[in-house]
Amino acid sequence: MKFTMVCLAAVVLAATFLGGCTQFTRQNYEMVQLGDSPARVQDVLGKPEQRSRDLWLYVNTTPYYQAKLHFKNDRLVKKEWFDEENRWIQPEQDERQSLVSTRNH
Repeated sequence: MKFTMVCLAAVVLAATFLGGCTQFTRQNYEMVQLGDSPARVQDVLGKPEQRSRDLWLYVNTTPYYQAKLHFKNDRLVKKEWFDEENRWIQPEQDERQSLVSTRNH
């Protein structure tokens, strides 16, 4: 009986750590940086829900949040986060892009 309980506890723990938790979290999203390779992004966030060559979409249903990651020349060039409280949030790369645009005009 004791052996059965230990085995059952081991199975529950393994399922929790291997399949029950998602890599796509806000904390992990913040770890992904502009310039990262697709391989690095997938290592941090896991496999995207949808993927094209230049756009990856990650979705979590409960609670609901999602992220769009844009790639160019195999590098992350833009990140967008959406959740029910904050709506779409684009980090500082948009500010840098607008600074570059104003300098070039």
